[in-house]
Amino acid sequence: MREEDEHFKERLTGTLNVPLTKLKAEPKDADTADKLAYLDRSRPVYVHCDGGERAEEGATLFCNLGFTDVKLLEGGVFEISRDSGLLIERE
Repeated sequence: MREEDEHFKERLTGTLNVPLTKLKAEPKDADTADKLAYLDRSRPVYVHCDGGERAEEGATLFCNLGFTDVKLLEGGVFEISRDSGLLIERE
């Protein structure tokens, strides 16, 4: 749910970023529509942002788009990395 510049600076390894602003614009945003078409709607989707507000809204939008297993990750990138062991990539 993080914006592209935030995701570019630091991100959890192996993540696919769908910014909340673009998810709200789907299907008008072709790049976002392509990303969503790539995802299996029956597999888990983990949603996070830096503070939590965007992630909550994004999780609701994913559910409304037919994703059946949406999981909201609490905390920001650093908290999630610390708690899960996922690595952070930086540019």
